[in-house]
Amino acid sequence: TLAYGRASTTIERENRRRILQVAASIDRARANSRLIRQQLEKTILPRLKARYPNLEAGFAGGRRDRQKTFSTIFNGLMWSALAVFALFAALFRSYLQAAVVMLTIPFAVAGAVAGHVLMGYDLSSVSVYGLIALGGLVVNGALVLTVRLNELARLPFEQALRQATLGRFRPILLTALTTTLGLLPMLFETSTQALFLVPMAIALTFGTVTALLVNLLLIPALYAVLGDMGMMRRFSVSSEASSGSRSGSR
Repeated sequence: TLAYGRASTTIERENRRRILQVAASIDRARANSRLIRQQLEKTILPRLKARYPNLEAGFAGGRRDRQKTFSTIFNGLMWSALAVFALFAALFRSYLQAAVVMLTIPFAVAGAVAGHVLMGYDLSSVSVYGLIALGGLVVNGALVLTVRLNELARLPFEQALRQATLGRFRPILLTALTTTLGLLPMLFETSTQALFLVPMAIALTFGTVTALLVNLLLIPALYAVLGDMGMMRRFSVSSEASSGSRSGSR
């Protein structure tokens, strides 16, 4: 007996269970993938489970792979941050100065997140890749400032801090400006082929601008606070030695 009807052209399985994929385009002006997923978890899936007690529902596919990727990345970032901190501590011979340089990263990340909010974009996997690149980019300003500060250790601390900040103002500013201007075309890209790169450009652009303000304002202010607390010992010794030599000459 032959019967004509409609059937699936392909049968897809995951973990030996048949699956059905539902795809749609998202209206960015009304919702995003995160809001849709929250609505599924709070309203639609509980209703279906109440109607069909044996129903099992969960998120898999791309989201599961993305969570696995993020977990691997974040675990690697922890060890990378420790390695970078160890390199800075060995270079400066000071855990305190290494911590000051590393403080640039969380402020830059906060600026990148604020940039996503201002531009109306959600954090995505591409944004995370941009944040990873940002972490290695923004520490350069604090690094060159601290290196110059240590080179002036023979001077009193306040004078050394002032000269180091003024001397590294131009390199830090030019580095941030060239990076930001180079990313502006990608930031305002409207073509479909390059649209997925916009979150990475947002993370790098806003994070770099935030790091510029941090390196030129916050890092020197933090060093000044540490100097007032007597925690910059290499400079205090030099200052005492210079004052002692002046009193001896008198």
